[in-house]
Amino acid sequence: MLAAGSALLAAGLWWSAGPVAAAVGTAGHLLFLGTVVPLLRRVARGGTVRSRRLRTTAMPLVMIADVLIVAVGLLSG
Repeated sequence: MLAAGSALLAAGLWWSAGPVAAAVGTAGHLLFLGTVVPLLRRVARGGTVRSRRLRTTAMPLVMIADVLIVAVGLLSG
């Protein structure tokens, strides 16, 4: 589900603003996926995850990625 959302995001940005915008807009979300997938695997094995780890590692990346997506949208017209 997360990968499909990133693929749709990249496709939409590519279509509306070009390949550079797609790369910039999806980079942060792909980094987010890289931090969340290991946590999901840990939970699937029965482990626990603390919200502090997500707040300190993943959420700043998501915020930066969201700001970049808004910037791409505003700058592309």
